[in-house]
Amino acid sequence: MPLQRVVLFEDDDKRAKQLLSLLRRSLRGQVEIKRFEPATATGKGRGELFETRLEKDVGRPAYRNTILFITDRDLSKTPGYTGLSEAAVVRVADAADLPVVLYAQGASFNVLDHRRGWGDGSIVLKGKSTEDHAAELTVLVKGFLRIRAEYRGMLRGPHHTRSPAALMAELMGRPRYLDRVAQYGLGDQKYFAEIVPLAKEDKRSRLEMRLVRILGTWLYDSILRFPGLLVSGKAAASYLDIDPAEFEGSKQIERLFVSARYRGPFSEGARPIWWRPDLDDLLLKARCESGRALVKKKLRRDPGGCKCSVDASKRAGFFCMVTEKPVSDEESEAAVSWFPPGADLARINKKVFEELRPWLASY
Repeated sequence: MPLQRVVLFEDDDKRAKQLLSLLRRSLRGQVEIKRFEPATATGKGRGELFETRLEKDVGRPAYRNTILFITDRDLSKTPGYTGLSEAAVVRVADAADLPVVLYAQGASFNVLDHRRGWGDGSIVLKGKSTEDHAAELTVLVKGFLRIRAEYRGMLRGPHHTRSPAALMAELMGRPRYLDRVAQYGLGDQKYFAEIVPLAKEDKRSRLEMRLVRILGTWLYDSILRFPGLLVSGKAAASYLDIDPAEFEGSKQIERLFVSARYRGPFSEGARPIWWRPDLDDLLLKARCESGRALVKKKLRRDPGGCKCSVDASKRAGFFCMVTEKPVSDEESEAAVSWFPPGADLARINKKVFEELRPWLASY
């Protein structure tokens, strides 16, 4: 198979060089990381729309077998593309059925920023620095490579006629959680509606590319982002009632829950991700009401509980998607229409919710 490519759109030479170096080092030849270089900077084509010119430029042989676009949100210094932004790159990626990842130097993006671009099929990086971006991009590239490889294997078996939710559950390694996975799809019908015309026309090659993009974006940007079926970091500590510093910093505690660890696409980050039903099974078998009780029982020490970030006298149990801190049921709001139905641990701090209420309807 020809080497697959990832294309980087970055108009700052120093930042591009640094990001390319970090990614090539971490990905070790698994893909070719290529910076976008305009072919139509001068002369013919200058009067055409950016999207038209970009389609021609990335259609050159040098960009064949591209699987992913990565783009800075400000591309205004790109030669011959004065005023270019990520919007044109996203539209070209969408037309080519390619996933696209956005970032901005020095700016981090929370769930509200993510909500503004909801449904455009792009992923926004959370970190601020180039090093943060490289770390998250490494996980993303490896995840999409894995999804492409495993989905192609499914096409040779009976799985290709299954629903996106069934394919997703299979890719994640837990077919038995199909119903739970399907709940996350209830808010992403735009993506799935894109499959129908291609399926009717039997355009198998385009259907494969589109499904890889849809499945990867859905998994990374919804199922993994909003705690419910899967939990990680402080959200997992909150659910298990373990002090976050202890939970994220102790290898002994991590080993207690190793059988519940998620090992599907996008699981290669620095911090573990956990299957919540598997965590529940561990607690049930140990006859413990919480992760804290399990640590006490197995390690003979108290790791401390997870306190609500609003009222420390309360146990947390849930996770605020705006402040990214543990929060209790009493101090949080669950009725947020754009949270995926399956994300029953995702909340918004009540105080923050009241401050944002006038604007929430526009998200």
